[in-house]
Amino acid sequence: MMRSALFTAAALWLACLPGALAATPGRSEFQVIGNGRPIGSHIVEVARAGDGVTTRVVVDFAGRIGPIRFTYAHRCTENWRGETLSALDCIDTFGRRSERVTARREGRGLTVQGPKFAGVIDPAIPPGSWWRKDSLATGRVLDTRSGAQIALQVRRVGEETVQAGGAAVRATRYEVRGSTDADVWYDASGRWVKMAFRARGVSFEYRLTSPVSSAPVG
Repeated sequence: MMRSALFTAAALWLACLPGALAATPGRSEFQVIGNGRPIGSHIVEVARAGDGVTTRVVVDFAGRIGPIRFTYAHRCTENWRGETLSALDCIDTFGRRSERVTARREGRGLTVQGPKFAGVIDPAIPPGSWWRKDSLATGRVLDTRSGAQIALQVRRVGEETVQAGGAAVRATRYEVRGSTDADVWYDASGRWVKMAFRARGVSFEYRLTSPVSSAPVG
């Protein structure tokens, strides 16, 4: 399924002291390239909200795979209190079909409702938002498109120089293997600066167009 190919959950999880902010606010905007052509954008905004932070993800794709044209949109809001995800609300639209995933912290668990899973999970399992680097080490993430949990295998490849935000940036590359195989890059501060993967015969690349210094840190 194209939606599953476009986004595998892999994300960050910050280990911080109770009551601390779960992230440093900021904004990242990526241009998405499909087989060498621009097909859309992926924007992440993190803002302070009371004693926590709110993350908003806005994704829009429009392109062609062979003779088939497609449109894809993803809207997701994450509410964090300290290191804990308190609520999540995501809508995934592929063509004319839309699906929704919600999650709410209730007691000691996270109650999830989605098209592929409904139930209570460990609240320590982070959502698959890509920008939160530290969750690459958790081994499992919540798919914000389906509600299912996805197992990850991650290998640190090493440092490379990549173009991001109009500059050459030193970043660490990780191979992430799950329902889709992807390579993802983070700078020394943990900012997400690049991603690349191949799906259904199409090579996808995320190119950071906003300044690296403006990106949120998980």
